[in-house]
Amino acid sequence: MTFKYLIKLLLLNFVLSVFSILYFSYNYHGEINLIDKTIGNYLREVGKYLKQEYVNKETYIFKSLDIMSIVKKRYFSELNDLIDYIIDNSDSEVALVYLPLGNNIYMHRTGSRIFKDFVKDYKSDRLKYFDVYDSIDISAHEYIISKDDWHLSSKANTLVANYIYENILADEKRSDYKLNSNLKKFECFFPKNLKKSFHEKPFWGIRTNSQGCRRNSEINVERLKNSSRVLLIGDSISVPWSIDYEKGFPYLLENISSNLYLVNLAINTKSVRKFNLHLTFHLHAIQPNVVLIQVQIAQILNYFFDVIWNKKKSYEIERNLVNKVFLDIKKFLFSIAVLNTLFFYLVFLKKEKK
Repeated sequence: MTFKYLIKLLLLNFVLSVFSILYFSYNYHGEINLIDKTIGNYLREVGKYLKQEYVNKETYIFKSLDIMSIVKKRYFSELNDLIDYIIDNSDSEVALVYLPLGNNIYMHRTGSRIFKDFVKDYKSDRLKYFDVYDSIDISAHEYIISKDDWHLSSKANTLVANYIYENILADEKRSDYKLNSNLKKFECFFPKNLKKSFHEKPFWGIRTNSQGCRRNSEINVERLKNSSRVLLIGDSISVPWSIDYEKGFPYLLENISSNLYLVNLAINTKSVRKFNLHLTFHLHAIQPNVVLIQVQIAQILNYFFDVIWNKKKSYEIERNLVNKVFLDIKKFLFSIAVLNTLFFYLVFLKKEKK
């Protein structure tokens, strides 16, 4: 077998393998996901499977009406309780702000409709819905930090801050603040006095104050008394993750006007129940005029049974979906092995006949 023949053989084998991976990637990620549906992303999922790590099942969940019904029921039951408590125990306005990771525009359009319908069915003048994602003028490419990190870019954070101020907070509602013992014991969800740098590109860091809040200073009583008070609840988008705090929309929003004071309770991927458990304490400590609740469809999909706070509530249909996900990956591995074996065996036979 000559060297040139071997090179041609390897190139042909590479092409066949690429087409096979494309085929399985397409089936794994599904028609609705044009951004995730790449060879690289699929191979990463295969790698996670081989290492026995958590494998992404979002697209599978999203495509199943029955399973979406289950996860929506879990999620909105807790979100409903959260909003009920705010409205029943304070005078705060509540704004549901749709602000997702920028990885799947088709999924997010559906997600936005789901939250819009929830607010419509809730029927309260104090609860309003804002689709910030669809309202800001920015391309999908500019919205994210990079193709590998779908959190909001610096430009997106700036646009988000301006939109929220102009459409939700511009009237700067105020009310008297009553000093209470809850404020002295106030804590956010991050570790206290955290200082950590991430050597990613772009480089960024996270630091917290003595109350575990991602801000540069302690919560200021005088600012609470003399400002329009805003309480922000959300996930990694609102932390904000993957970017310095000074470039994130919570910091930018607070600095648009000296009359605004924002306390950020956001934390990476927690159940709504986590916020519910501490809401009495946080609500009475801050006494917000407006509560911003950042939402996205990924939060709903996180209520699939294999996420830690749902592990005791699995349905058979959910367990079957997990089996299908892993079966599809096994098919890929088996098929690639068979393809390579057959390819080289047939070439060997051909050479033997000659």
